[in-house]
Parts: sequence; structure tokens; C-alpha cells
Amino acid sequence: MDGNALSYLYATEWPLLAGLGIWAWWMLLSTEPASPEQAAERQAFEQAERAKIAVARKQALDEDPNLAQYNEQLAQLAEEDRRNA
Repeated sequence: MDGNALSYLYATEWPLLAGLGIWAWWMLLSTEPASPEQAAERQAFEQAERAKIAVARKQALDEDPNLAQYNEQLAQLAEEDRRNA
């Protein structure tokens, strides 16, 4: 019983990791796969989420008409500067 804290840690670490491994193995064996209805529901949900993301990306990429007009004015001013220079 004259060990230090590190010795006690090592003495308990491996049995705990072995227990974790056994628990994970048991969960893999005893967990039921998703039913076809659950799988179809999950797939529909994922497709809906992908559609939402696609719409959001498209909206982000579409330029605001006011911003487009402003950019056009800036381009015209820059062209006038180049002509006058």
C-alpha cells in the first residue's frame, strides 16, 4: 500500500479500459438495427435537410439587386477614372 498516485492510476486504468471494451462489444452485439420505416424516415429527413442547405447556398450566392446596381455604378466610375487618367 506504499505506492504513489501514478501506481494506483495504472492499477485501475487497464481493468477500466477492459470493462469499457467489453461494454462496447456487448452494445455492438445487442443493439438492434433500424427498422425499414425508421431508415426511410431518416433518409427523408436527410434529403429535406440537404434541400434546405442547397436553397440557403443558392440564396447566399445570388446577388442582391441593389448591390448589383451599386457594383455597376462603381464599375462605371472606375472606367471613367481610367479614361481621364
